[in-house]
Amino acid sequence: MKNITHFTLSLFASIMFLMSACGDSDITVNEPTNHTDESLIDTTTANFDMDVEEAIEDRLKLDNGSKWIVNSTTIAAIQNMNSNCVEFDGADHVELGNLLMFQVNDMLENCTMTGQGHNQLHVWLLPLIDGINQLQSEDSTDITRINHLLAVFNDFFEAAPEV
Repeated sequence: MKNITHFTLSLFASIMFLMSACGDSDITVNEPTNHTDESLIDTTTANFDMDVEEAIEDRLKLDNGSKWIVNSTTIAAIQNMNSNCVEFDGADHVELGNLLMFQVNDMLENCTMTGQGHNQLHVWLLPLIDGINQLQSEDSTDITRINHLLAVFNDFFEAAPEV
């Protein structure tokens, strides 16, 4: 019971941080930012246990067939998360969760995205944060879901072209 309570509180805190820390201060838990697409995730009713594939297929969309552009901080955070997951030896999943959450927080604190691309990044982030919270709460040692989401990131997002 203690783990479930800890997990629930961690998930709620992460969602609130996600909604408040990102560079767009207009985001609230119930009101998406600049929504023109009503298929975006509503964090008050989201089923965080839903299959990752289903969540991605149902909610994450390309930008008219192109990948969304993200800043260099986001790209660096994703690369660091990938490296941490590749190097993970299965010994300390709580520490891995802490490292990954640190990188997510850094990404959120430096978020400069706006509009639909920003919303799509949040759709991708919510299942990732859920998986990280599970690692942190000692409820799971399986990083398959996190690895999958990190791979999916590259299907929908890319760095801005160098000038």
